[in-house]
Amino acid sequence: MEVILTADKTQTSNFRGQTYGGFYACLGNSYDNSLARHLIMPQTKRFMPIGLRKAESSLINSGIKAKSVHIDEIEKNITKETKFVCVSCVDPLGNGPTSGLFKIYNNEGSVLEKEFKYMMDKIKSLKAKHNFKVLAGGPGVQWLIGKEDYFGIDYLFFGEAEITLPKIIKNPPEKKIINAELPKEHEITAIKAPSCFGAVEITRGCGRGCSFCAPATSGKIRNVDLNQIIDEVKINVNAGYRKVSLRSEDFLLYKNKKLIPQTDEVMELMKSVYNIKGVSEVNPIHSSFASVLSNTELVDKLDGFFKSKGRKSFGFQPGIETGSERLIRKYMLGKKYPFKQDWSEIVKESLAVLEKKRWVTTSTMIFGLPGETEDDLIATENLIDEIKDYSTIIAPQIFVSYSNASMKDKKTEKIDYLRIKLINKCFRMDFKKAVKLNSSFSGKYNLRNITQNSIAEYSFPFLNKIINKKEEELRKAV
Repeated sequence: MEVILTADKTQTSNFRGQTYGGFYACLGNSYDNSLARHLIMPQTKRFMPIGLRKAESSLINSGIKAKSVHIDEIEKNITKETKFVCVSCVDPLGNGPTSGLFKIYNNEGSVLEKEFKYMMDKIKSLKAKHNFKVLAGGPGVQWLIGKEDYFGIDYLFFGEAEITLPKIIKNPPEKKIINAELPKEHEITAIKAPSCFGAVEITRGCGRGCSFCAPATSGKIRNVDLNQIIDEVKINVNAGYRKVSLRSEDFLLYKNKKLIPQTDEVMELMKSVYNIKGVSEVNPIHSSFASVLSNTELVDKLDGFFKSKGRKSFGFQPGIETGSERLIRKYMLGKKYPFKQDWSEIVKESLAVLEKKRWVTTSTMIFGLPGETEDDLIATENLIDEIKDYSTIIAPQIFVSYSNASMKDKKTEKIDYLRIKLINKCFRMDFKKAVKLNSSFSGKYNLRNITQNSIAEYSFPFLNKIINKKEEELRKAV
């Protein structure tokens, strides 16, 4: 093969069927021999990350011989014909919003870092023998600037693969940092081989324009053609993966009109995917509170449809980010569109709609946004208190400056005692809610399906000990 594509083991695991199991790869190495290690293994060597599959297709479509392979099988796939090895980077140094937060608690490297180093050590050794070029791309590639020599990397690739990656492979440039051209809607490639979690992309980009988020600033939503989506689902089903993961920044905005969900288009998408022979479950990953509230009729119809397919519960991941109206208006005003009322009211009204349907959300909350004040934290705490009885797990994160977002030069506010106390409050609420959800729902929300030692009995006490220790440490320092 002219090009071999690969990824570290945190990206090639299905985390034992747990869609959000990847968060445990953000934990420190002292924990990786237990829960995180159990979740990451065994590996899905027939399945590759969706981004890698898209890159692979773009190369093949350009007449380049390319193949995605598991890192443990890379040696036997590299030949004298191999010109490039392309690696996928999500969070190679543990600097992301979740791994960076956990690092504050235990000050040690994450499983993500360990597996990335394992991959790059192997590739660097093979490069010395076979003299190929190494190209690194993906959302975490920014953290490798200045570390190219250490990891044996020749090119850092920023952006989407379809247009620019084949050009680089055919005519390697002198410059080491590549900024990719943005493909148009019809130029988004279809995968040719199965993807982890049965992932299928339905849209790309966001359009709400949150200044901290790279997908939001990449332009309006680009929709993937329904026939292409169906073909990709069939590829995964034929490979044995019956649960479909629909990847999008907001699945309710598939073929939207001015950021308003379109009932007929979304229902056609869901029915078409569910009607594919062999599909047992469809799981959209992301949506937004504003999308829910701007078309509650669609939520009603989806709920009835999912229940007709035997789904007792349903969920997705929205972003709350903050309870401060000031910060919303400063950094993410588009999250509210088309509404004008305060963001906290939109969140509460949306959760009330979802609660009636028994839909469960895992909602991100960002701490340390630039310029975040004590008043902003009080507003966030007030919102957390007001939604404590809803079926939403709050996933605390720290602000991270992404190089391709408009806030790329902004600095994170110090994660001090006030912020840790509020972050810990989220965690403690989550532990209680998770146990409650465990007893209320079956299937994907049954926590005892996640590990041999149940999360409730094993993971939560461990994490609780860590958060209590950090809070006490910072309290004494005040």
